[in-house]
Amino acid sequence: MIAVLLSLHVMAAMAWVGGLLFMLLVLRPALAPLPGPAALGVMRRTLERFLRLVWVCAAALVLTGYAGVFLMFGGFAAAGLNIRVMHATGMTMVVLFVLLWVGPWRQFRRHFDGGDMPAAAKALRPIRMIATINLILGLATACVSVTGGFWLR
Repeated sequence: MIAVLLSLHVMAAMAWVGGLLFMLLVLRPALAPLPGPAALGVMRRTLERFLRLVWVCAAALVLTGYAGVFLMFGGFAAAGLNIRVMHATGMTMVVLFVLLWVGPWRQFRRHFDGGDMPAAAKALRPIRMIATINLILGLATACVSVTGGFWLR
């Protein structure tokens, strides 16, 4: 049971953080030569699918994370500092994602769907900023998850 929970947890984290890495370091630069409306259209369709996936990943991470903590340690009191750090960074990522969803993503969709491309482009800036912060947090969390047991006690 624990192995299944941890496997689901790791796969959800890989999908979320890998998607952020792809979006920021591969897709966005690849769209630069395209005309603005075309690039925004690709981003609109890509983010629509990716952000839905992030909802699934975030839910899986929260559920499997808490289940793992309580099944393996009986709660946070017996968990190591590495587990508490992962909890703090993971929940920060979830909060930032929810803020992205209800704020900049909603604005971007409204502007893009309404044909206001300059406003849509402007609404992408905070999405990129939040995605960058979450990428950094996600990579740090991954490092803590793998190595934290050796140096965080």
